[in-house]
Amino acid sequence: MSVPDPRPVRPFVVTPPSSHPDAVEAAFAAARWWGLPSPTHLRTGMNALFTAGDDVLLRVGHVGAAGSAAVELYDVLAENGIRTPRHLHRVPFEVGAYTVFAHRREHHTGVVDWCAVGEMVERLHRIAPDEIPSAYPQPWCGSFPWWDFPF
Repeated sequence: MSVPDPRPVRPFVVTPPSSHPDAVEAAFAAARWWGLPSPTHLRTGMNALFTAGDDVLLRVGHVGAAGSAAVELYDVLAENGIRTPRHLHRVPFEVGAYTVFAHRREHHTGVVDWCAVGEMVERLHRIAPDEIPSAYPQPWCGSFPWWDFPF
């Protein structure tokens, strides 16, 4: 008899935004709620990203767990010396099928410090899975529907 895998099968960001107009509407609703300037679409990948003025980045996506789980994960990562986006609001805005996060928009110029990136990756790999907040899903990467690799 096999033991079922206790890991969730869905990642935190489940699928890309399926409707650009709905993602735009979610960004505008969140900006109004938080008293931010009207958003401008930046790009869409697994999340739809919008700027709200010069200092705010809105991330709109379909998530597979409570939005607060991402905030808790960022806390764990930051405690371990890993740079993360800085949340402007610890409670994400939820509207319809979307969750909206507001981050401080940081403008970087110059070359990437790949040594610092490597050091953060090393610190990330030192974090034990049981240190990750229990609400944050940790599925096996082969279960992601868009990762179609032969195993």
